[in-house]
Amino acid sequence: MAQGAQGKKAVPTRVRATYVLWEYTELEADFTMKDGSVISGKIRHDNKTSATLAWELPSSLEEALAAFGKKQWSTMDGSRDKIDFDEFDPSGCSDGKACTYYDEDDQEINQGAVEDVDYGDCEDVLGYESTYGGLNGSGLSEIEIEYSDGQSEFLDVDFDSEDCLARLREALTREASQG
Repeated sequence: MAQGAQGKKAVPTRVRATYVLWEYTELEADFTMKDGSVISGKIRHDNKTSATLAWELPSSLEEALAAFGKKQWSTMDGSRDKIDFDEFDPSGCSDGKACTYYDEDDQEINQGAVEDVDYGDCEDVLGYESTYGGLNGSGLSEIEIEYSDGQSEFLDVDFDSEDCLARLREALTREASQG
């Protein structure tokens, strides 16, 4: 971490965390069945992806620590395991893992009975969910602290340690001090 012209060490201004996630998307579609009938519905895709979440410091410190302490979280509507963050930046690339067809009443359609699919133009992102694995089992793969002098550092975090969140709090609340 660099020191400013006055000999003061920079203070943390933002923390960013990269997660491996499940991304759930939905796309309108018309299904032509093997019997010739047409069913309007949607396709739900389950994709493995990544995203970076950011929290402004010190105002969002508690939200960041709460997120780091969760083993599983979701941005899906109605989730009991939501987290708060200031910025969400998806990676833009994902690896499709599952695809399910549904009719307009949210009843699953047997894909073996479908002859052809006519896709709509607009895909909606339903939400994201952390995966198991990574740091503390949450899908968290790295934490970066940005400082008031424009510098940044990546933290080596051991979530198996009992005092990990206390050490993170200390790193994220470092006050400016004389060098």
